[in-house]
Amino acid sequence: MSIYYDPTEARSTSRLPDSVITAGVALPGLEQYTGADLLISPLTAPVLTSVTDSTPSQMMLRKHTEVGLLVQRKSGMDALASIPDYSNILVKMLPWCETVPPWLVIIGEYKQGKDDCIIIEGRQMQWRYNALHGALENWQIHGGGISWLARDSQLGAWVARWNDKVVALAAQPELVLSPRKPSQVLVAAPEERAWVITLATFPDIGLELANRIAAYCGTLADSLTFLSNPAHLKLKKGNTGFPKGVGKSHFVAAHRWLGLKNNDDVCEILCKTDDSDIDDETQ
Repeated sequence: MSIYYDPTEARSTSRLPDSVITAGVALPGLEQYTGADLLISPLTAPVLTSVTDSTPSQMMLRKHTEVGLLVQRKSGMDALASIPDYSNILVKMLPWCETVPPWLVIIGEYKQGKDDCIIIEGRQMQWRYNALHGALENWQIHGGGISWLARDSQLGAWVARWNDKVVALAAQPELVLSPRKPSQVLVAAPEERAWVITLATFPDIGLELANRIAAYCGTLADSLTFLSNPAHLKLKKGNTGFPKGVGKSHFVAAHRWLGLKNNDDVCEILCKTDDSDIDDETQ
């Protein structure tokens, strides 16, 4: 089995417990591409050293994420400051998860104080107690799992337990309850281009690539037309002229995701009309 962690989680200001760092391997790019701080995998190979835009790198990472556990860790004030971001983090993690849902580990003791404000480490915060619980409930409604630990020192034992669990699940796939992965995830995003988050839920896209496609196409409708163009299924490797990182595999995956045949695109499907649905007066 393998434990990988994003190097940013080894900094003094957000340091993982020594037991996790000692047992794990630093994996640059883990959080950038998957939204996770930790990856617990039952696999020992292929060994991951970094995550990049390259197809081989993405494929090797996906081998681990499909059978492993992706974990986002939040503690102390960071757990509160992230309340507006939990939906976006979940959207980024979901497309990578096949066996186990994306997992959120909250660390700390959060108490309900005066006027529903959260008290942590003896200090009363401006964040409402119900706001934190509402964000965590929304995480679970949309297909994520949650664990709550009192102290960071407990994370090592928690990781060890999940090591055993992912190995057992890999050996008994019939027991797996696959994470809920809706074709479109609705989130409360303040920015105008919130549709980019929806685009990021497509297979093998992710938020970074979705932003590139969005910049290239301009709208969700044009992005869907671009991804569903049957001509793109015949592209040769390295001869695309499209945004960096977009290749034939993305068009194939989009066709399957949208339920299209090789010669169909979104526009043709939407424009098709069954004459039986048109009444005599209209005809």
